Amino acid sequence: MGSKNSSIPAQVKSAQTPSEPGVGEGIKSIPTTGVFKAVNFELYVKPNLTIMTFGVVAIVCSAAYLAYMKSQLKESKTYIAIAEDVVPVRLLNMEAVAKHDFNATAEDELSFRKGQILKVLNMEDDMNWFRAELDGRDGLIPSNYIEMKSHEWYYGRITRADAEKLLLNKHEGAFLIRVSESSPGDFSLSVKCGDGVQHFKVLRDAQGKFFLWVVKFNSLNELVEYHRSASVSRSHDIKLKDMTPEEFLVQALYDFTPQEHGELEFKRGDVITVTDRSDQHWWTGEMGNRRGLFPATYVAPYHT
Repeated sequence: MGSKNSSIPAQVKSAQTPSEPGVGEGIKSIPTTGVFKAVNFELYVKPNLTIMTFGVVAIVCSAAYLAYMKSQLKESKTYIAIAEDVVPVRLLNMEAVAKHDFNATAEDELSFRKGQILKVLNMEDDMNWFRAELDGRDGLIPSNYIEMKSHEWYYGRITRADAEKLLLNKHEGAFLIRVSESSPGDFSLSVKCGDGVQHFKVLRDAQGKFFLWVVKFNSLNELVEYHRSASVSRSHDIKLKDMTPEEFLVQALYDFTPQEHGELEFKRGDVITVTDRSDQHWWTGEMGNRRGLFPATYVAPYHT
């Protein structure tokens, strides 16, 4: 897949992007040591060199390119780390939320609407255009039309024992996903159940789909979402619940009528459960079985 000329409107276009990084360009002063979570994948570097991961490849990059990617993937969720060796990187089939409508103008592009969830398949060929999938179709999308979804439930390389320590004092159904100790490259699901913690190996089939029992999924994200309402265990009724829920209630100050697909309609006085505040102006919320985006200025904290 070659690079594309950007046709992104000026009002949503990011600052001029740096040129492609050259192998061997390094940053000589990095204060942090360790392995840290990035946005749905992990980032590893050799001593004194910075390495960014895109899809399933790792590249040594310049300070300017790193700064650009940090702005795209949200600095609070992207970290620099030092490790003894570069280790294999596995993409978790990242998901992204569309920030704007996009209408394809070329055969290899993918149209989408604001608020839709896309699965990002490839980020490494062109930092301005990613390959993504939506409703069984795939194509190129402009990278600054989307916002990567972070997942607090992914803990990477922590041990089974450490997972149990984290979960033992949590509520029923609290969970995390980690890299399997017994089968590196695979994943395990650890869940609080009763007085203990149960561990489930996340299986993969020949097509790379994820599953615990029978139902199969294209990504870990989909598996987790399914088991929020379907038990992960065959012997107990255990549904996944976020370890540290960040949901809170707000009350509508005004009526809101959606102008685009993916927005949440409500009336003045309605109570909304906010599930995502990562964007300053547009939050994601739920009312009953409906879910969507709404303007943050239309609501205020709800006090019972």
